[in-house]
Amino acid sequence: MVLDVHLSAAALAGSYEPGQVENTGTPVTADQVREWCGRPGARVTVKPVIDLAAEDATEAYPFTAAMREKIALRDRTCVFPFCTRPAHPYRRGVGSEESGWSVDHDHVVAFAAGGATSTANGAPLCRVHHNLKTHAGWRYRVVGTRSYLWTSPHGYRYRRDRDGGTTDLGHRRQPTPPPGDRPSRAEPLSAAVPAAALSPPRRLRGSLPWERDRAPAPPVGVAAGADRSAPPF
Repeated sequence: MVLDVHLSAAALAGSYEPGQVENTGTPVTADQVREWCGRPGARVTVKPVIDLAAEDATEAYPFTAAMREKIALRDRTCVFPFCTRPAHPYRRGVGSEESGWSVDHDHVVAFAAGGATSTANGAPLCRVHHNLKTHAGWRYRVVGTRSYLWTSPHGYRYRRDRDGGTTDLGHRRQPTPPPGDRPSRAEPLSAAVPAAALSPPRRLRGSLPWERDRAPAPPVGVAAGADRSAPPF
């Protein structure tokens, strides 16, 4: 049994606040914790205090185990919009000391682009959403007091708040083009198009092979072979 106790200033002052189970998000009381710890064969691990506000960093690319734990405890879940996958480490098998992670620990600013391997530049992402960020055009950045502003490939924005909720910020409007690049309202869009281009092409009689040797048909009301010269008056 591993207990991670999050204490606020109000809790240290003596106010009562319910706890929360990391992997399920359900509330837990002190009596429940006391019952778990009092079971026969229970082993309690007392861990050193982890200051989530302090920043840890390393010059290497991978995050250290202590940094991964601090990032998971700080954000608690995958920070992709609407995702609730827990970020805590889980145990593999009963009584096994081997632990794994249910999320990846991502560099918000890519390491290759100069991003530091630090808790300030780290965020937990489940594997599916990590792939969306890496290969599908999603991008995000840290804003405010540890919120994450996400932008989809189509320009839709979401803010993943510190409490785990997601706020839909709508579509990001594209910048207005300069006046010289916009069509004038007083000038119709077809003004720049020649009128001849808008009319269907006309075909002259006799342009086709089977019409070249054929005499033109006489006007309506005139018999074939009649004199069709202009009258003298």
